[in-house]
Amino acid sequence: MRFKVTCFFNEPTERLFQILEKKHFMRTRSNTLTWSHKKNSLEIVPFSSPGRETNGYRFY
Repeated sequence: MRFKVTCFFNEPTERLFQILEKKHFMRTRSNTLTWSHKKNSLEIVPFSSPGRETNGYRFY
């Protein structure tokens, strides 16, 4: 089963990635972060919308 959650943060993408890489997240070539443990995984995909003050992230 796969879920999708969309969140918005003031934190810039690069700063968020630096924080999460210290928590065993791995950056992929497609500029996403992934975390895996046993049969579970979490993927964070950044996206932006022009004119927004916050940065968007989709969690799968």
